[in-house]
Amino acid sequence: MATDLILVCHGQSVQKQNGKLLGWWADVPLSPLGQRQALLLGERLQRDFDIGALYTSPLIRAGETADILGRMVRVTPVVEAGLRELDGGALASLSYEEARARYPDLIVHGRVSSDGHLPGGESYADLHVRVESVIGRIASQDTGQVAVVTHGGPVVAYLRAFMSYMWETRGKPRFICDAASIHHVRIGDGGEKTVVRLNDTAHLSGLPG
Repeated sequence: MATDLILVCHGQSVQKQNGKLLGWWADVPLSPLGQRQALLLGERLQRDFDIGALYTSPLIRAGETADILGRMVRVTPVVEAGLRELDGGALASLSYEEARARYPDLIVHGRVSSDGHLPGGESYADLHVRVESVIGRIASQDTGQVAVVTHGGPVVAYLRAFMSYMWETRGKPRFICDAASIHHVRIGDGGEKTVVRLNDTAHLSGLPG
């Protein structure tokens, strides 16, 4: 039986905390808009899919999204540590401005250390290997329609791996991954791969961008 992976990006998270702008590395809850997005996403999953298993990143914004979806599709979310966003290491406790002041080369110019790692954290190569492994395991153990709630970085990493791109491959494709978006791929009985839809946010029609 084929496995349909419904890769879901969590809803919009809180953008500020104590008056400070947060970076993507912050482990924060959903915003009120993100909660509304998750509800609409849950309605979409109820209507268009038959979700038999649900996995989630351990980060708060993903877990809250998965809890809302799980209640709506009547499936208990399973936490998978390997689905978390890129480990920001030393950035984790910093606001965006604090990180920019302390690591200007990284935040302003996007340069990382000589080995490609964030300070005290992961490299994008690490992320690629981690995500390919954990979602590959999920796909091998579950059939039918499986929802995976994660983040933009892991979604992009897995889509590249699904299309047989290695981390070091030059000219890798880029993918847009909006909040509360659906990315649907299928692995057939014989291992054949199909991309069904990418960055589908039709269920969010009428909400603020």
